[in-house]
Amino acid sequence: MFEDPDGVEFTDDFQVFPSYRNELALLSLSNLFEFEPIAYATRLTLPLLLVTAEEDTVAPVEDALEMYSHIPEPKQHWSYPGQHYGILVRQYREIIDRTGHWLAATLTSLDSDK
Repeated sequence: MFEDPDGVEFTDDFQVFPSYRNELALLSLSNLFEFEPIAYATRLTLPLLLVTAEEDTVAPVEDALEMYSHIPEPKQHWSYPGQHYGILVRQYREIIDRTGHWLAATLTSLDSDK
């Protein structure tokens, strides 16, 4: 499914889980071309964390940043050097750790706003 070695490495790591299936339904593929996230971006009411890979060819950064610009606060964007799956192979632990801290801080802030 992947030509990118990082994509192969990333998905191969999940082969140890019996329930993991690297599949894409045909219906999902047709919906992909109709998906317009920017049209819904302004409707978001929960905090958003966007993590992008600077050289991403799977999910173009320009599209993600365009959507991000329409999303109301609170929001945060982190950018990592590399490709889509490359950042997950090389910076996975850092991304998960930072995300945990971001979630804790964000949810605590939301709770104190009540």
